[in-house]
Amino acid sequence: MDCVPSGEAQGEGQARPRQTRRDLPQFELEIDESLDLDPKIQEELIEFVGGLSRPYHEILGVAPDADTRAIKKAYFQKSKRFHPDRYFRKNLGEYEAVIDTCFKRLLEAYELLSDPATRAEVQKSETSSGSATGDGPSSGDAATGSSKTPRVSGAVAARRLRRRMSGLQGHKKIRQERKQKAKSFFESGIAAFRGERWLEAAGSVRLAIAFDPDNEVYREEFGKVQRKAHEMRAAQLQKQADAAMDLRDLGEAFSHLEEAFHYRPFDGELAFRAAQLAWQVVGDLHKAKDLASSACELEPENGAYHRVLGQIYKAAGLAANAKRELETAVRLKDKEAKAELRGL
Repeated sequence: MDCVPSGEAQGEGQARPRQTRRDLPQFELEIDESLDLDPKIQEELIEFVGGLSRPYHEILGVAPDADTRAIKKAYFQKSKRFHPDRYFRKNLGEYEAVIDTCFKRLLEAYELLSDPATRAEVQKSETSSGSATGDGPSSGDAATGSSKTPRVSGAVAARRLRRRMSGLQGHKKIRQERKQKAKSFFESGIAAFRGERWLEAAGSVRLAIAFDPDNEVYREEFGKVQRKAHEMRAAQLQKQADAAMDLRDLGEAFSHLEEAFHYRPFDGELAFRAAQLAWQVVGDLHKAKDLASSACELEPENGAYHRVLGQIYKAAGLAANAKRELETAVRLKDKEAKAELRGL
């Protein structure tokens, strides 16, 4: 990992140009049906990548005051389509870089808005950025509504200038303090990362971004750190699911597996296990169908996955869909599919 934050951690005369959210990668994209990527997903990516500089809540498609549940739901819906690992070894052309960029930005938005501490700091940063320019009419102009500059004495003009300069210096001091805090958080995060304390590292780098959101180095490293943290979280959830299964608490096991799949939306086996429990234990055929469909999409040559999706369709009374999936399972030599097909 590059452990040197941009700008302030470098020596005098060596500081590189600041990167801001306006400097996000630019892509010139067209729909390419020769790729291993659904044209509908390509269209969605083209639209999404064009708005990467939007505020976090707009990136997720939620209201500015959305609660944690709404933020989590929005993130998991999008991450299913944008997670780079879903497209491993597929021919993506230029979209490979686009998917990586979009996922990093989506992940950043989710993590910073999900944590109350970082969300509050993001809001402070946005407020500070909006008020630090010193632009706009003077209070006197605003009160009178006049576009003409009133005549004032030299002494009054000097006092006004001093007040304005004092305000700008105050904003500058606040920004410098926030940058210094961000640097400290980032360095703590890097130390935790080196010690393989992924969750601690992710929390620290998340705070670094919240205090200095325009620092591109922090944001780039955050994607790496947070993906490790998600891997760890998914592994924990799978262990909890296995423990719940041992205790025959199958409803709890389903909850853990469903959440684990959200953190690993490229794992067909996870989706399959969760689909079975959603169908057989929870009785939620809609969730079961979505999860089993995801499993089939991720591993289309797995006959067992198609058979279970067919069984779910059968339970839902969708005979034509059930027949299609069960016939696919038979073609893929699933041993139980023939009996299910005869029972339609």
